[in-house]
Order: sequence, then C-alpha cells, then structure tokens
Amino acid sequence: MRRALVVAYHFPPSTTVGANSCAQMVRYLPEYGWEPIVLSAPADEFARVEGDSVRSKRSGISGKVLRAASLPHPYGVHRRIRSWLRPKGRGGAAVDGRVTPAWRSSWPGRQLLALLEMPDDHMGWWAPAVWTGMRAARSEGVDCVLSSAPMWTNHVVGLTLRRLTGLPLVVHYRDPWTQVRQWKARSGFSDWTDRRLERAVIHAADAVVCVTDRHRALLERLYPDVPSSRFSTITNGYDEGEWRGVEPESARDRAGRSAFVITYTGSLYQERSPFPLFRAIRRLADSGSVRLEQMRIDLVGWCEEAEGRSVRAVAEELGLARCVQVLPPVERAEALRRLVGSDLLLLLAEDWTLQVPAKTYEYLRAGPPVLALTQDGALSDVLRKASGTFIVAPTDLEGIERLVGTLFRKWAGGVPTERRDPQEVVMYERKGLAGRLAEVLGAVSSRRHRVADGAMTSRMAGR
Repeated sequence: MRRALVVAYHFPPSTTVGANSCAQMVRYLPEYGWEPIVLSAPADEFARVEGDSVRSKRSGISGKVLRAASLPHPYGVHRRIRSWLRPKGRGGAAVDGRVTPAWRSSWPGRQLLALLEMPDDHMGWWAPAVWTGMRAARSEGVDCVLSSAPMWTNHVVGLTLRRLTGLPLVVHYRDPWTQVRQWKARSGFSDWTDRRLERAVIHAADAVVCVTDRHRALLERLYPDVPSSRFSTITNGYDEGEWRGVEPESARDRAGRSAFVITYTGSLYQERSPFPLFRAIRRLADSGSVRLEQMRIDLVGWCEEAEGRSVRAVAEELGLARCVQVLPPVERAEALRRLVGSDLLLLLAEDWTLQVPAKTYEYLRAGPPVLALTQDGALSDVLRKASGTFIVAPTDLEGIERLVGTLFRKWAGGVPTERRDPQEVVMYERKGLAGRLAEVLGAVSSRRHRVADGAMTSRMAGR
C-alpha cells in the first residue's frame, strides 16, 4: 500500500462537521490501495472546546492518527483568562456577528485580532504539526501529503511539508478561503496575507481538489498561470455505512404522528437563520391554513441563537413557542433517525454561492422533501439534480408560506409524502468518492516517481 499523510487539525474524536467529513473522506482509501496516516490535534484540545461528547466519538479508520499539540497562541491564552475572570452571563459588543468583549470592537482591537488570526487562530499548531509530519514522512514511508481545510493552518502545514520534504501535495478545499466572507477579525494587511498564502499553496500544490464546480472554476480564473489539469471537483457526500440500522420510516408510522415535523440539524452560524420559516408559519396560522398544535419545528444542534437573537425568544414573540424545539446535539445515529422521521428538512445557506452545506448530502440520502432557503449557486446546482427539493429565497416569505402550506395540507389530508430513493443520490456515497480521491493521489504520486526516475537516469547518463 502507498501512504498519504492527511493534515486535518479537526478529526475524531472532534465532533465538528469538518472532522466528520475528513473521517469519511479517508475511511475507504485502504480499499483503493492507500493507507491514510492522519496528522491531527490531541483529543483533549477538542474536549476543552467541544465538551465531553468527544470522548464517545471514534474515527473508524484503520490507519494511524498522529497527534501534534499546539503551542500557546496569544488569542487562545486570552480567551482562557477571560473565561476565568469574566462573570457568568456577561456579554459584550459584536464583531462579525460574534459576541465579544467591547475592546474587540475598537479599531486597535480589530487590527490586533486580525494579526493573531492569520490565517486563523490555530497557527500555534503549525510548528508542532510540521515537526510531527516530517518525522512521519521519514519513518512511515509517506508517498504524498493531503491537506484538507478549513482550518487554513492545515494548508500552511501542507505547504511547509511540501517544501521541506519534496513530497507531492494535494490541497483539498472543503470551503473557499479568500473568495468568501471570512468570519474572523480582518484588516487590509490580513486580507493581503491570506491571499499571498493561498497563492503560495496553490502554486506549490500538485493537485487542487474542490467540493463544488463553481469554486473550482473560480480558482481556475484567479490562477490562470496554474494548469487547469491540476484542478478537479470531488463533492462532499454521505457515508452509507453510517446508515446501517437506520430504518426508513413507513407510511403507517408517518400517518400515526400527530404533528408535521420540520427538522434542521447542525449550527446556526454566520447568516443562517430559521426566522423566515418562523414568520411564514405565523402567517399560515393567522390565515387558518395550518394548526399550530399540528406543527413541530426541531432545531437540533447548536441552535440557541441566530442573527444575534435568542431563537426561543423570537419563537415566543411570534407565538410559536410550543411548536419550536431547540434541542442539544445528539449522537450521529440519532441525528440520522430524526432526518428519516421528518416530513420536511430545512437547509439554510443565505449568501452561499460557492459552497454546499455538508448536511445537504445526508438530507438527500434521508428521503424527505428538502426546503433550502438560499439563492442561485452551488447548493441549488446540487438540489436541482434530485427530486423532492425546493429552493426559495430567504426573503420570499410568500414562497416559503406557499410550499409549507401545500405540504402540510397533503400531510393533514393523509396523502403520503413522496420519498427519494437512495439510489437516486448514490453518486454522493463516500466510498465511491474516496475512489476518485485515490485516483488523484495516485496521479501525483506517479508523477513524482517519474520525475525522480528521470533525474536518476540523467545523472547516470552524465557519468
């Protein structure tokens, strides 16, 4: 087997979406002749930030996982001290939609934070990760490096290893780096630095893998001096293995429920907000089109706040307190069961044109209709290829009202909702996607060996 060093700061037992995506990405590589050696942060780093839930999370991969601890980062040290000293429940001003102490809202504070968050607030991991990666390259017989980001520090680690070891580098973009709004403190200098870092990464990479065609096409336009053959698209997806034991809900089970269930899973961050749905349901109730006692909205995950406001408070203001359930994160199997047992799945992606939320593929696999509050972009490109999907602009309350009202009336009338056949979205199954990634790794590894063989032949001929 050939070996790939996978640079991923977030990896199980981390429970982040990125950690799960990376685990799914590398889980099936051994079936295609590649053994992954994952370079990640220690589990206690995740436990400190994410809580005790990380202890039950396992990666499910057969390769090694190397843990490199972070050096103390000034920003992280400050956050720890602030958490110790700040009275409970005391907030501050907002920067980029995040609750922060007042000093961060000042111009000097923003400039300082922008410097500390270049390219993100995990740069303390860079030096230990490079050191551990170099040792692994020598001792494990690594054939290539694969960096997956965000976090963008992962790509900086990959770039450094590429220059120090000469190993081919595959850069995997789960999100755009400099082409979308960054949810961190920014300055003109930090933006310039991010662009220079990204340029260095892309020019050094032997292959650049994006998860949407729109992002790939944009990078090709931005870097015309890089051969287009280096760029490719391998979408995110779902892992069929995680669905074993998740039984599809029968029509009888759905008919026996007393409420029409709308489910959202994940986090309400950046500009994701369920409030347009709340307002549309309020209008439906006022017109008598729906009965609120038969409507349930489950927000599962990190969904306490949206648009800087309490979700529960907004639901109460609109008279939807009994309908809206804000639930804590659940185990993955339970989250999948909730998706299958819903009547409508909610996707939030306002102002996302280059990205597709990772949960999209699990929503498609689950089967119920999907309502996406978004504009035309990469997400709509994916949804238009599948049945039972509906795309409505977040500002179009009438469109949301019309769709939810129609689906509710069918449910109330005993008409079973059509479900997607899993075979319809099988092209997004991770095992097949891993095969395509293995092809990219194989191509860059083969090119490296051909170049090395050519150089050796030239030296021998010179003698």
